Amino acid sequence: MQSSTTVSERTYGTPKRMETIKLITRDFWWPGITTFVKAYIKGCATCQTTKIKPPVKVPLKLNEIPQGIWETITMDFIMDLPVSNEYNLIFTVVDRHSKAIILSPCHKTITAKQTSQLLIDNMWKRTGFPLTIILD
Repeated sequence: MQSSTTVSERTYGTPKRMETIKLITRDFWWPGITTFVKAYIKGCATCQTTKIKPPVKVPLKLNEIPQGIWETITMDFIMDLPVSNEYNLIFTVVDRHSKAIILSPCHKTITAKQTSQLLIDNMWKRTGFPLTIILD
C-alpha cells in the first residue's frame, strides 16, 4: 500500500460505491479491491446508518368520494383569534362534497359536550346527521 489512509477515511461523503472505488484506486490497488470495497460498504455501520433509503411505497387508499351533500364532514377549531363579541374561537364544519361551510363562534374553554351541542344546533338541524365525520 502506498498511503496510511484507511478505506473508512476515503468513503466519507461518497454514497455511491463506484465513486468510492475510484477514490481508493487513485492511491491503492490490490487483487479483488472492487469486491473488498463493496463488501466493506455493505457491512459498514456508519454507511448503513447514514444511507438515505428510498421511502417505502405504500399504495394510496383513496377515500370514497361522498355522493351527497353533508354525507361526509370535517370539523375543526380556528383558535387564538382576537376577542369579538366575547368569542375567541370559531368552530368550523365543512362538507367534503360541496365545500359548504358552517361557522359557529365559541369560547376557548369549550367542552366536548358544548361542542356536540354546537354541532347539533348549527349543523344537524339544518342538514341532518352525516354518515362520516373527519376530525383531528
